[in-house]
Amino acid sequence: MLRHRAGRTWLASLVLLSLTALPGWATPLRLAVVAPDTGHLAWDSARLLQGAAQTEGLPLLLEPAATDAQSPTQLPDLVVMPLRSLANRIPALEILELPFFYADLNAVHSAVDGALGTALRHIARQQQWEILAFWDEGLHVMSGLRRYDRVANLNGMEFLLTRPEPVIERQLQAWRATPRTIRQADREAVLRECLIASRAATLQEIQREGLERVHMTLSLTRHRYEGWLLLAPATRWTHMPEATRETLIRIMPQITREQRAAAARREADALQALRKAGFVVHAVDARARQAFVDRLLPWSQLLSKTIDATTRARLLALNDVNDDSNRLKKQAPPAAAAMP
Repeated sequence: MLRHRAGRTWLASLVLLSLTALPGWATPLRLAVVAPDTGHLAWDSARLLQGAAQTEGLPLLLEPAATDAQSPTQLPDLVVMPLRSLANRIPALEILELPFFYADLNAVHSAVDGALGTALRHIARQQQWEILAFWDEGLHVMSGLRRYDRVANLNGMEFLLTRPEPVIERQLQAWRATPRTIRQADREAVLRECLIASRAATLQEIQREGLERVHMTLSLTRHRYEGWLLLAPATRWTHMPEATRETLIRIMPQITREQRAAAARREADALQALRKAGFVVHAVDARARQAFVDRLLPWSQLLSKTIDATTRARLLALNDVNDDSNRLKKQAPPAAAAMP
């Protein structure tokens, strides 16, 4: 099935390439997608952009990216990449990964569509990346053999990570759980390890990994954001025709709204499917959420030390948060905390 889907994707790209030889068609842009398979949300998001761009006379050729560990100069015109992947290179993006930092997806959207998003784009630009859009996957929940709607239930439990996650490692340790990362992160390896270990991921990722085969409970902690980025290597972006850049900028707000709505539908569908598959689902109330927060280090200490103290304070201030506390404080940030 995966091979068949991939074949259709390449065939569509070849047809589009042949069409660009006709009068009136612009030179196509290459859009690389860093995702496990062509049925993933990231591919659907890329196809959504492809359709909108084509309507504007701007053809996009979609292609799988062999790896996300490439420098900007080695990548094509546009890239759809996990937020976590770019955070490995630009730690300031960890501000979007702090546990229980954002009340819900609306709070995340307000941040990335506002002053915080502007600041993060500025930081990324300094490192040769142009962030064109912040796209959703969802919020993390917890699955395992034990229910995790209470922080005390994490004591001594092992949680499996499938990639480097410095913020998650620090948060799990604060909750007295043990993080463990595996190198081989294919589905069968995850299932084998999760016979014992627990997982924290989005609902659609838990469904994709088939964890209903080994886990019994699902706790709707919704504690950490999982996002995707639409990027352009800075050198590619600056060398694009001005009309191309203007078209992408103009259509991006609508595409982002549609992408976020599609991601929300995927999460809702995944929850329904996981319930039907036999998961016992536990809600997490406000008091239980606060108990998780109370065990955490201050927000600034959860962020990587490679982020200088001034930048950490400024990023937190843009979220109306006092960096010496792990409780949200709605206070106006000082004028000096504003970032370009």
